[in-house]
Amino acid sequence: MADWRNPTFILERKTLDDLIDSLVFDERDRFLREVEKMRQLRFAGLLIEGHRDQVAGAEYHSRATPESMLASVDALTVRTGLHIFWCGDHEGAARQVEGLVAQFAKGIEKDWRRIGVGDDCPANPY
Repeated sequence: MADWRNPTFILERKTLDDLIDSLVFDERDRFLREVEKMRQLRFAGLLIEGHRDQVAGAEYHSRATPESMLASVDALTVRTGLHIFWCGDHEGAARQVEGLVAQFAKGIEKDWRRIGVGDDCPANPY
């Protein structure tokens, strides 16, 4: 737990075309700076409204190759520890958010119970 008062959790959501735009040319540096900031948080995830197979099949609006796009996504996971979730569509992304937030909250509650209430912990973390 980083801090009882500020359990850090962030999710970025991108459509498939937005993801591709974020991984190519001018947008890439800006996106990688954002990911670098996210690395400092307790949990950072990227929700993609699309499927990996869509990238493999070049079902997006860019001349970037599917191989380079998939390599970039894999590199984000391996090199930055960013959790990547292929959600299919906006409804899948919403369900994924619900599940992740619920698990994060349960983790905070379990940590709070395990550590107990002390002088530097609030009486109730919520």
